[in-house]
This record gives sequence, structure tokens and C-alpha cells, in this order.
Amino acid sequence: MRLVLIALVTLTDPGFHQRCYAAKTPRVAALGIGFAIGCWMVFDALSTTTGLFARALVPGLTDSVMAYPALAEKVLPAGVKGLFYVGMLAPIMASIVSYTFIAAMTIGRDFLWRLRGDTDDRHLPGYIRFGLGLTSLAAILISLAIPSVVKQWYAFGSVLVPGLLLPLLGAYAPPRFRPPANFAFLSMLLGATVTLFWLGWGWGHGGFDAPHFPWNWQPMYPGFLAAAAIYGGGLLLQSNKSVATAEVGTIFAQE
Repeated sequence: MRLVLIALVTLTDPGFHQRCYAAKTPRVAALGIGFAIGCWMVFDALSTTTGLFARALVPGLTDSVMAYPALAEKVLPAGVKGLFYVGMLAPIMASIVSYTFIAAMTIGRDFLWRLRGDTDDRHLPGYIRFGLGLTSLAAILISLAIPSVVKQWYAFGSVLVPGLLLPLLGAYAPPRFRPPANFAFLSMLLGATVTLFWLGWGWGHGGFDAPHFPWNWQPMYPGFLAAAAIYGGGLLLQSNKSVATAEVGTIFAQE
């Protein structure tokens, strides 16, 4: 269940929505999503198969992260081995460029440009450059604090999904499923904060490899409960206001 919830981080990724919005038509976006899912299925199958080969051919391997390089060193000739390492580096570099510039655009265009109330794009390149520097610095600090990429994905998925998923789904839902803006913001803030506190507590009392969470709850669960409580409270309050407004309108109409 935890892995299923963490996988929902795809829906909270700004890049997912930006790329869908950039499609020419909704049908093109849907076909692109289906094609991407198929590619990921093939990718996961190849990754699992390669891991099994590494397990069989390199029995003394102690670090699973080194499975690919260890297998390459054992079975590939010199020229092909070089192509293999370049192939490993290519998706890493592509991901770095993609996510860095998406984050820079999000900070520069969606936050700074809006918060400053600019009406034109004159200062936008400067905002984006600032976002690029801030993103790069944050990435370096996170990589130093959490060396394992698996732990990084776990941390980001655990914190972002409870904070963003409900307001995101509400944005695509009919208006009656959208709470007031202050409740949606508080839901995001509280969901992410509770999860981050839970995650920090677990890592602080057991380390990255064996975290000890209160009551053995994964951080996402209390985060979701907190976010859902605020989000649901906003929907209930909005529903009560709608009922009261309708009743007042009925009374005035009768008079």
C-alpha cells in the first residue's frame, strides 16, 4: 500500500501536468500517457531481469546499487562497455536538466512573477535564473543530506503526496468538491508538515536504514489523515454555507 501511495507522486509532479497541457489536443495527451506507461512497463521488466542476471552472475555483490556496473564489468567487452556507461549517464543527465528547468520555471513564473504582481515578462528571465540557482543549491544540499536516491524518492513521495494530492484532485473535480482556498492551502501545509515531522522523527530515532516511526505508522498515513480532516472540514463548511444561502433565498422569495 505504501508503494502504491508513493507512486501517486507522478500526479503531483508539475512536469506531468505541464507536458499534458503542452499537448496539441487532449487525445494526444492521453495517447502520450498510455505510451509512456507502456515504456515504463518495458523499462521495469528490463530492470528486474537485469537485476536477476546480476544476482546470478555476480553472487558476491553486496551493494545492489552497483548491480549494473558490476554486471557490465563481468560480461561486456571494452567498446560495448563504454556505450553502456554512456547509456547509464544519458537518462541521469536528461532528468537533471528536465527537473532543474521545470523547478526553475515553477519558482520564477508561478511564484515570484505572480507574488510580485508583474504585468509583463521583463523581469521573468531574472526570476527564472534565480529559481535555477535556488533549485541547484537545494538539489546539492539534499544529495549531501540524503545520499541514497531511493531514500530521496521515498522522502519526496511521502511528503508531497499527502500535501498535494487532495487539492490537486479537487482542481479537476466539480466545484462542490473544492473547499475554500484557505482550507485547501491549510490542507496542503498541514499534510506536508505532519508527514515531514513523522519522517524526521523516524529517521532521527533509527537512521535512514531502520527508521522507527511512532506506532509503526508510515509517514504518509498521518499526513493523509491531517490533510483529509482539513479538506473535509472545508467541504462541510462550504456545504453548510450553501444550504444556509439557499434557505435565506427561499425565505426572501416567499416574502
